[in-house]
Amino acid sequence: MSPVHTIALSHAGDGKVWVKREDAFGFGFAGTKMRKYASLIPFMLQNAVEQAALIGGAFSNNLVILPQVLSMYGIRSQLFMRGEDTTALIGNHFLIRLLHRQQQIRWVSRSDWAYVDEIVAAYAASEWAKGRKVMPVPEGAFMPQALPGAITLADDIHRNEAEQELQFQHIFSDAGTGFATLAAMLHDVARFPNRQWHILLLADDEITFRHKLQQMHAWYCTYQQLAMPIPENFTLYRHSAFGKVGQSDLLSVQHMARNHGIICDPVYSGKLWAVVQQTLQQQALDGDILVLQSGGASVMGYNNTLSKHLHDD
Repeated sequence: MSPVHTIALSHAGDGKVWVKREDAFGFGFAGTKMRKYASLIPFMLQNAVEQAALIGGAFSNNLVILPQVLSMYGIRSQLFMRGEDTTALIGNHFLIRLLHRQQQIRWVSRSDWAYVDEIVAAYAASEWAKGRKVMPVPEGAFMPQALPGAITLADDIHRNEAEQELQFQHIFSDAGTGFATLAAMLHDVARFPNRQWHILLLADDEITFRHKLQQMHAWYCTYQQLAMPIPENFTLYRHSAFGKVGQSDLLSVQHMARNHGIICDPVYSGKLWAVVQQTLQQQALDGDILVLQSGGASVMGYNNTLSKHLHDD
């Protein structure tokens, strides 16, 4: 169970702000994504998968963390990445290139990205024809095999609440592909249908998010063998510059580090905390509030840029 603790953020509501430290057990090789792998990796081992064909962008946490885990079990990675090989070597892209040889990376142009699933499926089929067991893994491991592991986040939150003898009225989370957030929200809503989730969309628009919610809802109901309505107890926030890090994002990272001892990922959680603080200033959210600190290490790729903006408060 990852710990929770209070954090001194001023707001107009009557409760406290808490943070759940999914990053507490490591840096760059930890976080919420490790929960998904807890069920995905056993599935791969049971099916004797030899290679995973991973799909994602140059700033994906999944393309940094999952290959490290796969290597522990002797499963090779082949990456299919969005964009061009001219992408700057910063953030997660630097870590991806550190982990992989050039021949392990195939770039798929943005104009062809809509067909990436078909491209990867064709690659996997050709490898299977050669006797090599290859398993495609969508962006963010957005697949039903990762669901049993991902829903443990909600179970963990419920244990935190029992331990602290409280119930959170609001939960804030960032969403890249949204898989971990959707899985946790669905599992949480099954027990606490009146809790409000606040979700920062980093890569998707609202239409895409709701489509994914419907897909995840079907997977979840099948896995749990239950019927439940699609939840509507969430508020969506949008960040239009996924993969790009501006000065305000870097200042948010600095603020969280110096004032609260939390090292944020500027592509993900750094932006979430900026939304949290802005929301708390603008709205009176009553009750205890939980912020999911999901982990990620792309801040290391922005050290040169971040150092230009460091200043004493």
